[in-house]
Amino acid sequence: MRWYLRAADAGNVQGMLDLGGMYLLGTGVPKDEKAASRWFQEAVELGNPAAMFDLGWLYENEKGVPRNLKTALDLYRQAATAGNAEAKRRLAQLAGS
Repeated sequence: MRWYLRAADAGNVQGMLDLGGMYLLGTGVPKDEKAASRWFQEAVELGNPAAMFDLGWLYENEKGVPRNLKTALDLYRQAATAGNAEAKRRLAQLAGS
């Protein structure tokens, strides 16, 4: 945890993603969906497509942030445009429902 935090604080995107995932699942830290959303948001601001997908999923599923399908779709579209396959699949699923 300490090393992920140091990396994330230093601006390392992978550290931000890992730390966000740890908080989301409660792996090695207390489960805290708001903390997960903050770390994913930091990585989104640095242009990371995986973080765009993860944060979109949080908005879609009301995990640590208020449910907001418009924001979720916007994040999925950004991630898909950047080549994130999960975001492409999720957009296709949402379009079919």
